[in-house]
Amino acid sequence: MALGMMLPGMAAGWLQEQIGYEKFFLWIMLCCAATIAVCAFIKIDPTYGKKDPVNKQS
Repeated sequence: MALGMMLPGMAAGWLQEQIGYEKFFLWIMLCCAATIAVCAFIKIDPTYGKKDPVNKQS
């Protein structure tokens, strides 16, 4: 389970060393902005997650 945190951290560390911290930070911010922008276009059903009304008679 720790491998899931270790490998991305190693890759991010290598990339940060290659391009420098400031450019790495800007690259990450651009990636995050793109992800947030795409989320605005997701259509979610208004009834998603709501329980169906069920008439229970005892």
